[in-house]
Amino acid sequence: MADYLSRLSVRGLGVHYGRRCAVRNVSLEFSGPGITALVGPSGAGKSSLLLACAGLMGDVPGARVDGEVDPGDSGVGIVFQQPLAFPLSIAMNVGLALRERGRSATDVDARVALALQQAGLWTEVKDRLRESATRLSGGQLQRLCIARSLALAPSFLLLDEPCSSLDPMSAKVVENTLRELSGSIHIVIVTHNLAQARRLSNRMIVLWDTDGGGSQVLADGPTETMFREPPHELVKLYLDGQLG
Repeated sequence: MADYLSRLSVRGLGVHYGRRCAVRNVSLEFSGPGITALVGPSGAGKSSLLLACAGLMGDVPGARVDGEVDPGDSGVGIVFQQPLAFPLSIAMNVGLALRERGRSATDVDARVALALQQAGLWTEVKDRLRESATRLSGGQLQRLCIARSLALAPSFLLLDEPCSSLDPMSAKVVENTLRELSGSIHIVIVTHNLAQARRLSNRMIVLWDTDGGGSQVLADGPTETMFREPPHELVKLYLDGQLG
């Protein structure tokens, strides 16, 4: 699925909304399989960074991006907090972007089936592909959105709080899906749920605005190491639930 010579590089990234700087001078690199958790207090610019990595900040009114985001030849998919289904069939929802790119009907059908399998939804919907996607449950809708991104075979999948609107059982299914995907794709997940970050990720990045001038990377390292030996006092207080 993914090419692991692929790199998603962020160099000197800044994100501004008018005069307010949300993210300042962030440089990161993502590669290989695994899950990176992007965490930090509310308002720390996590979603802004994710949108910039996906190349979508240009769609945000009044936003300005400095620096460089270089996905190379890698595909980048993104899934948002609130799952959105178009008023179309399940199959049409997943295959829409493929059809817009002129793929043959046979290729679209095969890719739709594969994406639904990868998203852990195939067995639940394989006999309902022509039904409206709006009939799916919340957890199923989120996995549908994941499948829609996977249909384009990205090397990187970015998710912004994908479980925050789900009940615990649905969230568990989505988490299991992400674990399985992480063996063949790099996932970056924004989450306020530190227990989820610890369960899922092998790398954790903490964003923090320490001086009011915009958030920067306060810490970046293996998730378990971060919890056992926080590299900064603010990180320790945050992971202990005393800040943020």
